[in-house]
Amino acid sequence: MVDVIVPCPSCFSKNRVVNFEKKAFCGKCKSPLPSLNRVYDLSDTNFQKFLERISLPVVVDFWAPWCGPCRMVHPILDKFAEEFVGRVFFARVNVDENQMVARNFGIMSIPTLMLFKNGNSVDKIVGAYPEEYLKNWITSNI
Repeated sequence: MVDVIVPCPSCFSKNRVVNFEKKAFCGKCKSPLPSLNRVYDLSDTNFQKFLERISLPVVVDFWAPWCGPCRMVHPILDKFAEEFVGRVFFARVNVDENQMVARNFGIMSIPTLMLFKNGNSVDKIVGAYPEEYLKNWITSNI
């Protein structure tokens, strides 16, 4: 069985998660940990610390609620979160609510998908792409 290091979104302590189907809690502060099989919302306050502490590659979707193409990508990423559980973590950043992160990464168009490893950006694509294209992009980068 594969285990993954997941940071607590409250205290940023590293937590080892083995069973991805059970709800997990932080060993230090007892806060719930993000589910590995769902897309998780990141913010200006937790973005960098979270990405630096998780042991998985992370695909981040920069989006906004008013963006039609963004809403087309969401169900694909929701599906991938289930399909790639334990291999890739999926997150979203609402650029309207989290402008600092969007500015730091030069997000000028949405949707923008960025892939991070060990807190560092390794690749990005801009625009809404078909499911098969996105799957190939992810698998070629992990």
